[in-house]
Amino acid sequence: IIGYTLLGGLIGAFGSLFTISGTATVFLTILASTVMVLLGLQLLNLYPKFIKNLIPKLPKSFSRKVMDSSDNQKPSTPFFLGAGTFFLPCGFTQALQIYVLSLGDPVIGAITMLAFSLGTLPGLLSLGALSSFLKGAAKRYFFKTAGLTVILLGIFSMQSGLILAGLYTPGTSQDPGTLNLNNLELDPNVRIENGVQIVEMKIDRYSYSPSQFTIIKDMPVEWRIDSTNAAGCAQVI
Repeated sequence: IIGYTLLGGLIGAFGSLFTISGTATVFLTILASTVMVLLGLQLLNLYPKFIKNLIPKLPKSFSRKVMDSSDNQKPSTPFFLGAGTFFLPCGFTQALQIYVLSLGDPVIGAITMLAFSLGTLPGLLSLGALSSFLKGAAKRYFFKTAGLTVILLGIFSMQSGLILAGLYTPGTSQDPGTLNLNNLELDPNVRIENGVQIVEMKIDRYSYSPSQFTIIKDMPVEWRIDSTNAAGCAQVI
């Protein structure tokens, strides 16, 4: 928790020095997702031999130090091991790190990563307890389940990266020209221009106006949000 908080503040301070581009965000998201899938395949022992060289590995000297320190009873050992997980390829952690980097604020960065570490703490404690108690076949099934979960998380994260890159759009798209608009009940808050539904919304502090829209399925939508007067978390929009 302390490690994530300090490193979150460091990333926030680092982000204040430059602006991260959308292309860099897409690249980092897809890269982290790919590594997650490869690590999941490694846990399942399903990856082909030629992929084995693609699996990222720590230097042997560093790996030995980590293994030796895991049995070390020094109070500082769990601190450095826990803080080190900040650099592991995890789609969710990496997405939050990019967000903190884009804010360019060390205080918000530290608070954000503090909240993230506290939120994931119960799950990590539970997994740690389970893996230490399980033996034999139960332990093998546990790690196979973990590998499958990592792969699924990696795929979901990669989908987000592909959407950001404009290479993938969820669902199917129908040619607006084939829709009979005369037979559809249109929302008065939605107008259609050149086959695109235009949705305009204003945020006044914590209120959204209008707060509900009915749009036509399989027709592109452009959602325009005026957040000039937004307050609180709505300012992120």
